Amino acid sequence: MPKMDVYEAFEAYVMSVLQQCVNFLGEQHSCQKMMVYTGFGAEGVRTFVDFVAQGHLVSPADADGLRAVRDYTAQELMAQVNGDAQHSLLTAVREAEKVPHHIVISYDPSTGRMESDWDYDTTPAPGGLEEDHRLWAITQN
Repeated sequence: MPKMDVYEAFEAYVMSVLQQCVNFLGEQHSCQKMMVYTGFGAEGVRTFVDFVAQGHLVSPADADGLRAVRDYTAQELMAQVNGDAQHSLLTAVREAEKVPHHIVISYDPSTGRMESDWDYDTTPAPGGLEEDHRLWAITQN
């Protein structure tokens, strides 16, 4: 199990990411769930955001139909998600005895329900964290 400070750092990070997702979608949206996939690998930490609409996973780049407000782009969202907010998480992870391969957070904006899956057992894909996320996303649709 990771030290408690990793949990605390991850919780603070995820709350920041979810707020960025809410800002990205706006108040009027048709998103059923927000999925935050954070992978840990040799290249560091990388977070991917996906939305569930009508039972399908939708990337931020394909989310224009889900949101009424378009104040910023999918690229800007991902730059924020993978930007300065990760610093505390990176510091905590470097100090942890055991680090998960990835953590997936599922958040239902209509109920406020949040679930998490800390995966320690997945073998990393040869293509790195981006390939890991792609393979995970395939299993979600």
